[in-house]
Amino acid sequence: HSNPTIPNEVDCSGGASTCVIRVNGAVNVLAGTNDLVIDFELKDSEIEINSSSCTVTFKVTPLHAKPHDKEEEIEGVITALNNGTFELRGEHGMTFTVDYSQVSQQGIGIENLLVFAREKQLKVEVECSSINMNQAHCTASEIEVEVKGVVADTTNNVYTIQLDPDGSAIKIELEQGGEIEGNITSETEVEAELVGEVNGVYMASEIEQES
Repeated sequence: HSNPTIPNEVDCSGGASTCVIRVNGAVNVLAGTNDLVIDFELKDSEIEINSSSCTVTFKVTPLHAKPHDKEEEIEGVITALNNGTFELRGEHGMTFTVDYSQVSQQGIGIENLLVFAREKQLKVEVECSSINMNQAHCTASEIEVEVKGVVADTTNNVYTIQLDPDGSAIKIELEQGGEIEGNITSETEVEAELVGEVNGVYMASEIEQES
């Protein structure tokens, strides 16, 4: 058992030529940090060795990473829907306020899609053009709603899907530039990423055959 009061511990029980360094204690990453990388050259490291307890302490200096242009993604289920915003509860219980007034799907029924997602408690994936972790606020640039089910009909490039697990049916059409993966026919199990709703038909960015 390692002693939690010892910052680092070296175990050479495997033989004189083999040692294991155990890092005891926590490595804390503050909210809002995108990436954490711990990298060092052993021969160039500044270390302190305590021969009596066989411990080695590495002196670590933080490097501040440059900001990323990559957008952040959050996912969860909608718990409240308001005019221009909704509350998204993630799988770990954290709830974000999502501003969807600037999403790229405006004009293809994003409101109806969000109502549908809340009603069915479907997983919602949100790309955030900006995110504030301290205030749990996301400005969305793109929203997709995931559905799974079995194809019941494929007439005129409109797919009728019986949803898991309740069995209700919806009609799905692939949006321009969307992707189909697999051989989608009747009785095929599929997963679709919905981006809007037009005249009772849900638009999908992707329809994929489930393996």
